[in-house]
Amino acid sequence: MKSFIAICLLLVSSVALGATPSWDAVTTACDGSAVTGVTYNVYYSAAAIPTVAVPAVVPCAAMTMIDNTKITKVNAAPVTGGTYNLAIPNGTFNVAVESVASDGTRGGFAQISVVVSLKPGTPLNLKLR
Repeated sequence: MKSFIAICLLLVSSVALGATPSWDAVTTACDGSAVTGVTYNVYYSAAAIPTVAVPAVVPCAAMTMIDNTKITKVNAAPVTGGTYNLAIPNGTFNVAVESVASDGTRGGFAQISVVVSLKPGTPLNLKLR
């Protein structure tokens, strides 16, 4: 199993009651090798994003992954670009983006907690590093 480096997630919205998370492409595996064909899954929840610990697999360290048995991704097909349009209502939400290798191996994720309380046309700009 290969793990991927962390995803940098940028949450930007110019549409009220919605958000467009965007992120930097994953290009390197935990062992330093280059990866291509990476896609992404997007999750959001009013509750905490459920996670599960994954033991180390040499040369990769132990990591935490999204527990996809307890939450459903919002994208119907793999996301190939670095953005995803997400319609969410006003409220407090956790948004997470997970990397997936071309062979289907799930990797690391980044998440951000956001409070959406917008009037129409108000931009929302949040960044997670």
